[in-house]
Amino acid sequence: MDKDDIEELRSVFPFISSFEQPDIDLMADATRIGRFSKGTILRDRKESIDGIVYIKEGLLRVYTNDGEKQMLLYYVPDGHVCVMTAPKICQSQAIEYHVETASDALLYIIPDEVITRLEKKYPELRNFIDSRLAMRLDRLFDELDGMLRESQSEQIENYLDYMSRILRKDTFMIKHTDIARDLGIRRESVSRILDRMQSEGKVEISRGCIRLLRNQAVNQA
Repeated sequence: MDKDDIEELRSVFPFISSFEQPDIDLMADATRIGRFSKGTILRDRKESIDGIVYIKEGLLRVYTNDGEKQMLLYYVPDGHVCVMTAPKICQSQAIEYHVETASDALLYIIPDEVITRLEKKYPELRNFIDSRLAMRLDRLFDELDGMLRESQSEQIENYLDYMSRILRKDTFMIKHTDIARDLGIRRESVSRILDRMQSEGKVEISRGCIRLLRNQAVNQA
């Protein structure tokens, strides 16, 4: 890692400012930087990269899989941290989950053995991990509770709004099959609902691309 990489990690992990220089060097030397192609499994039942991940570029997808059907838990966009790739650190066994790259990605990976070693000396490191995990799980359970109460149309509308927020744009590439997979809805139902949303002026659909037209809908109202 060069100085720019270290400074970026300082901005992401504020606890580094309290580290002594030898420990900063330890983390810098141990951190791996790698490019991963879309669909790379970072954590499942059989394997894990065993480290906390900072997403420099790209998007991670966290989901459950019962062997027959997948269900989205959440996405982690660039500029954010994923602790679920370090199961020994986050100690989250409440649900069986998987993590994969939802796009080509550039990732910084801090191995869990380094985190384990340093958290004994710097309690703020453990606090950072616990706070991120608690925040993520709270949001997850809120979203799952909401999905159980929503119609399929509401699920899809909220899903598209969610994707727009994490990707920070109103136009994005996504397939009907991806939406169906993430929400556990039949592809035919997704297509039917999106067609209706387009006729209502809520979205504009082209091949593999969806554009949200919520501002236009507000103006028309």
